[in-house]
Amino acid sequence: MCTNPTQLPPPQTRARERENRQFAEKLRSRPGQWAVYPWPTRHPHSTKHRLRTGMAAAFGSGFESEVRAGVVYVRYSPQRPPALDLIA
Repeated sequence: MCTNPTQLPPPQTRARERENRQFAEKLRSRPGQWAVYPWPTRHPHSTKHRLRTGMAAAFGSGFESEVRAGVVYVRYSPQRPPALDLIA
């Protein structure tokens, strides 16, 4: 065992930031359409919460997520600003 390493080993992470950003872009191109979250998750309701609240970096405002039978579904549903009432 080396006590003075010259390089750190690569990090072991389950983060999928790049893949999630690509998935989020696909959803943005199809607003309103549901898609199955493409990666397995041990805790679907936690994943739903992370996607819905923007805790996953690629997702944020406008994304909805639901769980049905242990499967996470996601869609992009941008909020439309309310119409202005121009009647005086």
